[in-house]
Amino acid sequence: MPQKRNSTVAKQSTNAKRAHTSNSQQRKSREAYKRSSVIIDALKNMDNANDFQMLPWDHDTRFLQEMQDALVIEQSMPLDPVGYLYASAIFSVRGNNQDALSRLETGIQNASPNNSLYPMLEYQKSRIEKQVQLWPPDWINKVPNEVLLRITDGVDDETRLQCLRVCRRWRSILLRACYLWQQLVIEDEHYQHRKKGNIGLDCATVLLPAIAHHVRSMVFKTTSLKETVVFFTFMSTLDFSHLRSLSLVTYSFGRARSMGEPVYNALGHVSETLTELSIRSGHLKLSLYRILSICRKLTAIRLTVHSFLEISAQNNASLDLLTHPTALTEIDIYTNDPSTSYKRLGSLFQHSPELRFLRLHDPRNEALEAIQDRCPKLVVLIINPRTNNNSFGEAGHNAYPTDFSSHSGLRFMMLGDIPSASALSSRMEMYHDTLETLYFCPAEKTVFPNNWTPLWSHVMNNMRSLHVDINNSATRRSIPAMLQACPNLTTLELKKCSEPADILDTVTDKLSCLMLHRVNVTGRDLRKILGLQATLRRLEIYNCHGIMDYLGAHLAGFKALQQLTLWDFRDTHKQDLNGYTKQIAELPNLYRLELGGGTMSADAARNLVQSKSLDQVAFAYVREILDEHEEILRNRFTHVSIKKH
Repeated sequence: MPQKRNSTVAKQSTNAKRAHTSNSQQRKSREAYKRSSVIIDALKNMDNANDFQMLPWDHDTRFLQEMQDALVIEQSMPLDPVGYLYASAIFSVRGNNQDALSRLETGIQNASPNNSLYPMLEYQKSRIEKQVQLWPPDWINKVPNEVLLRITDGVDDETRLQCLRVCRRWRSILLRACYLWQQLVIEDEHYQHRKKGNIGLDCATVLLPAIAHHVRSMVFKTTSLKETVVFFTFMSTLDFSHLRSLSLVTYSFGRARSMGEPVYNALGHVSETLTELSIRSGHLKLSLYRILSICRKLTAIRLTVHSFLEISAQNNASLDLLTHPTALTEIDIYTNDPSTSYKRLGSLFQHSPELRFLRLHDPRNEALEAIQDRCPKLVVLIINPRTNNNSFGEAGHNAYPTDFSSHSGLRFMMLGDIPSASALSSRMEMYHDTLETLYFCPAEKTVFPNNWTPLWSHVMNNMRSLHVDINNSATRRSIPAMLQACPNLTTLELKKCSEPADILDTVTDKLSCLMLHRVNVTGRDLRKILGLQATLRRLEIYNCHGIMDYLGAHLAGFKALQQLTLWDFRDTHKQDLNGYTKQIAELPNLYRLELGGGTMSADAARNLVQSKSLDQVAFAYVREILDEHEEILRNRFTHVSIKKH
């Protein structure tokens, strides 16, 4: 009897559990219907398959969450097509098209053809079948390795990082392809100039352990020195056995801070392979001596920092004690600390016999004394390229030869804000026959012209390009002697010069390019310029008073001219610009024209179109350039640049 009683109790308990489960399932079904009532009503009110297609199956997150209730509806009410439509959409969004088709087939079998949602079931089935035909379930695994690598080679790092998450096969193939990860740009999430496609810092910490041994060039950009220390600490734990180039860009604010020990430690881990180091941070103090002592294979170092001669407790020595030779061929240093003394770089230049490129910001004018006749293989020498007094701009800063290995001897020299060239005497004596380009902008306090005697004491037969910013009378008196020492000069640029007739008297008929900036000319000066009509191929005039009207009437005489730049038409009228364009249209060899200022008209635009040789035109701050004028120009020329007011 007890056994029978226990069996009865067990059966009653089982039946109660089943009833509770059934009630719970029905309750969930009712709740699901209630939550999805809006979507259910939308489905029932649809007239055709196009309405069904407009539902946000792939994009609306809230919509997908509401569709989860479809599984409950399908289980409790098998004859209702709503659940099958929901379920198929869920599986389709998840990429499981086979389960989506099976749900739709079951729904078509159970639903009545008279049901308003029956066409929706058929439409959804045909749509998914087309997807299966275009993209089979295993298409990811069937992509050939060569095709996969070709595709990922043309995308940015951020997209390539997403490809690693597709499947294990893709991850294995991409991580083994070393050429995909040779160059990395890592940017902090708060970096204000972040570009789309670069890897974020959080993703980099996950990715770098797997690809560090492939990386050859890495750029790290951040807005915090603290993040820099954290990143370099993490970098010290990885295997960067092939790293050749490392660049650090930090945009931070506040007082200047020292580069932490973790950064020096990280440099020690890559010292055997690192050949190029670039650090740009205006609020960073570092020790160039320590860097060169750690990374002895560096061939190029570029620093834009607050100070590079820091002496710390770990390094109580200065660069004066540098004893080991360096492999440096390029040094580029800019510091905003006015107390920096370049005299302490003397031992660096002495132990850098292979140096070919040197660019320094020297506010105390000590660099030339530190260089003297050291660095015999120097090809490019640039002193103070970025100062208010040196106004040659980016064109001058980037005009130097980039292939240093193919040149021997000094070829390019830019001297900005220096009071004297006496320290160049021995170097000019050795390399006066190799110098090709000179940018010369002396300090405003220069008084004695003999300070520049080394620049013309020897005949420079290879000198082709001379650019002079004349900001004092002593410099003005030195220019004719300098030009006489350049018998083969082809390019001459004069800035802030008055009455340049005597200067132009010394140039030869080999001059093919003349550039004048803020030059005050007289009638005699204009006649000298017109005397160069037969040889000039490039003429640039910027804000030169007294020359524009006179030159405009004689432009047609420059038959050999190929490039023409005329700025400062502010005081001319519409008919004056028409006169310029008529003269310009008659030049038979002109292919590039730049105009700054003035007023454009339809007649002036049509005059330019009449030119048979003109191919490129550029306008800056030209008034009244209408859309019709722009259309006329763009239909005729291959390159048109217009910068309006």
